[in-house]
Amino acid sequence: MNNSAKKSSSIIYVNFVPYENAGNIFTYLLDTYTTVISFTFNFHKISETQKQSRLTIYRNKHVIYSCRLFQTSTTQQLAFLLLPVRSIVILAQLLYHLIRLRKQFGPYDTYFTVNALTAWAGNILRSLHLVTSTIFWIWDYYPPNHEDKIVMFMRALYWYFDKPATQQSNKIVFLNKRLAVLRKQMCVLPKNKKYKVVGIGTNPIKKITHKATKDISLVFLGVLKKSQGLELFFSSAH
Repeated sequence: MNNSAKKSSSIIYVNFVPYENAGNIFTYLLDTYTTVISFTFNFHKISETQKQSRLTIYRNKHVIYSCRLFQTSTTQQLAFLLLPVRSIVILAQLLYHLIRLRKQFGPYDTYFTVNALTAWAGNILRSLHLVTSTIFWIWDYYPPNHEDKIVMFMRALYWYFDKPATQQSNKIVFLNKRLAVLRKQMCVLPKNKKYKVVGIGTNPIKKITHKATKDISLVFLGVLKKSQGLELFFSSAH
């Protein structure tokens, strides 16, 4: 995003609980834009105290409108299989609320998100002339091949939305280089083109001081998946 964004402009920001302010991105949006239309969806239930899905509109950092969003309840066993249903509910609410609120809070300048489905929805809104430009900050890493056929089917659905979202968004940036490399290998993006990488870093520590020790411990914070490359650590660390 451009640091010179006009203070009079508006942005639609779509993300998922509890990652809406990862890397202080939401704080940056509030500081940069006059009007921020924030959709936070509770896609996966991580804890009992997790916030509900909500639409909140800020003007000059003050809340001027807020409402709860509908969310489909499901059991842990069915959560994965019902992802398509929950995705349709999210898509429908984005279109409904942004069309409904356009006269009051529009026109919308920029649409910004980190998810393939919601990025695809943003391009639909642009084609309807509801937003001027779309930004897709790509976070998700899903290799198309998997030993489980159901997982492969779900990932095929993911790539069905990711390909047009990646190719048609006005601006795409990546969380890391691996995400861009995967799309180049799948011929989603040109192999000779370079793309910007913007990582998530919250209050980085410039200098770490610790007591002298012969052993170094590595702490990992993230999802325990083989596809994340953790086997490289497990096979090489004591």
